[in-house]
Amino acid sequence: MMLSDGSITVVYLPENCCKQQLTKAKSPSNGQQWQLWLRWLVWDLPVRLGKIVKFIGGAVDDVSNWIIGMVILLLLVLVLVGVLHWNEVWDFVRDKLGIK
Repeated sequence: MMLSDGSITVVYLPENCCKQQLTKAKSPSNGQQWQLWLRWLVWDLPVRLGKIVKFIGGAVDDVSNWIIGMVILLLLVLVLVGVLHWNEVWDFVRDKLGIK
């Protein structure tokens, strides 16, 4: 430990203060083995699959929203430049929003 005056102080800790006690895990008996397998099949596997699907779906939604937003901005710029008419852009926006 370094003090504010620049000197170093050494602190000695008891020999067993930082050692972890490691215990050997018991292997499950045959009766518990099928319960663990059933728990994994019914609970753990669906949770993990749901997390993967949620991650992929969220990423796809973000990308598709970004692409549609960029297209709308590009269409607005094309309207301001005079390449497209406002009615064409409005039809595209209504189509994407599901408004008829």
